[in-house]
Amino acid sequence: MATTTSRQRQGAATTGGINNTLYVNNLNDKIKLDDLKPLLFELFASFGPVLAVYAGKGQSRRGQAFIAFREASNAALAMKTLNGFPFLDKPLRVAFARTKSDVVARADGTFKPRRRGAKNGQAPKPKRRVTVNVPKAAEGEEA
Repeated sequence: MATTTSRQRQGAATTGGINNTLYVNNLNDKIKLDDLKPLLFELFASFGPVLAVYAGKGQSRRGQAFIAFREASNAALAMKTLNGFPFLDKPLRVAFARTKSDVVARADGTFKPRRRGAKNGQAPKPKRRVTVNVPKAAEGEEA
């Protein structure tokens, strides 16, 4: 029976395999995004052409980023080299992203547009409508 580590349970290290996109977490969340993105680009560009660097603004996205490479071999080399690398006073955790980034999918012709709010290509659940029965005013009464 296989055992899983806490890191695998969190989804940081297990993916479907080699991918052009890397998931990076354990970033210093005190650094502004405008400063962080160029630093990440410069660090990862030393391993090959970087197509895009995504870092979220929301509280749940802080400390994480996605790096999209043109070639999967460059992403693999960057992951192997930079996993645990001290960056802005914290060791980076680098893994392959679970899915291909949109910029990579567009480049290789496999892009499928998704609706906003959809996860893993699924349509979001429709919002539940609540109807309220309002009694009609009796004849002769004004509402």
